[in-house]
Amino acid sequence: MDRPVLLADENIHAGIVDRLRESGIKVISVRETMGGSSDREVLQKATSIPAILITEDSDFGELVFAHGIQTIGVIYLRYSWSELDAVVQAIQTVLSTRDVFGRFFTITPQKIRERRLPGC
Repeated sequence: MDRPVLLADENIHAGIVDRLRESGIKVISVRETMGGSSDREVLQKATSIPAILITEDSDFGELVFAHGIQTIGVIYLRYSWSELDAVVQAIQTVLSTRDVFGRFFTITPQKIRERRLPGC
């Protein structure tokens, strides 16, 4: 299974971006390329690349589920700083074992939850 491109939202810790890149995953950083963009602009960019959005912002769940804004996939992270290594491992597991397109994942170091995006 080919690994998708990830678009890391501005709030994603640089350590996560660096570790994913070191493992061979292509990550485009909003902070590096389009800092200050609105959530809607970030979703539009993810769709145009196409890339799976990775974020720590729960507002993206509301945008895609309540407001029906289309995107190809979202990985929403919930973790504490001390769990950084575990959350990177969980992301790598999802990317290598699951179809992430058309899905909204909530990832913690202990649990992975998956929902189908509207219209997929």
